Amino acid sequence: MAELNRNIGAQQADLRRMADQIEALTAKIVCLQNLPVATTLPRLLRHQHLIRF
Repeated sequence: MAELNRNIGAQQADLRRMADQIEALTAKIVCLQNLPVATTLPRLLRHQHLIRF
């Protein structure tokens, strides 16, 4: 029974981490949707190290 409770606790912790990641990604998406693309995309990509200038 104790092992089952540990497994449930571990699964709940995993779900909390995933929910936190989804929340963070959602916030980034909302932020990106509100940016003027032509002027901010290169700066954003440099900041995220996705492209080099």
